[in-house]
Amino acid sequence: MKVQHPYRWGSLSGALVLTVAGLGLGGCGSEGDTAVSTPPLITSLEIPASVNQGQAFPLAFSVTVPGGLPTSNAFQLSWGGFQVQTLSANQAGCGAGATSCSTAFGITPPSGLSIGEYAVTFRVFDRTGQAASVTRNVELAN
Repeated sequence: MKVQHPYRWGSLSGALVLTVAGLGLGGCGSEGDTAVSTPPLITSLEIPASVNQGQAFPLAFSVTVPGGLPTSNAFQLSWGGFQVQTLSANQAGCGAGATSCSTAFGITPPSGLSIGEYAVTFRVFDRTGQAASVTRNVELAN
């Protein structure tokens, strides 16, 4: 694409010409990142409405990750912004670099949380840093 724009600066005049050519840029990072415009997608999330403090609860989800799951910091559970649990792809039962994953496992709420209701946000990240998130209200009981 070529754009011309006339200019006048004092006694000088002319045309500024800008030519734009297609350019693809790869991603950066240590895990072979590639430029991907499609962010991750959480296609299902199952988390109980009530969980007990200090006891594992079932967490199940399915994700599509066109940019591939990173080795570490692939998933997060944020408890009202107070506590964040981070999981690697392997800890969640998914392989690093996977572009889709359906899994279920038990996870224990972080210690130090008070009894009460929390907005729990589940996030999935890809190797380029894009993310998707879903929030559910979860009651933390004793």
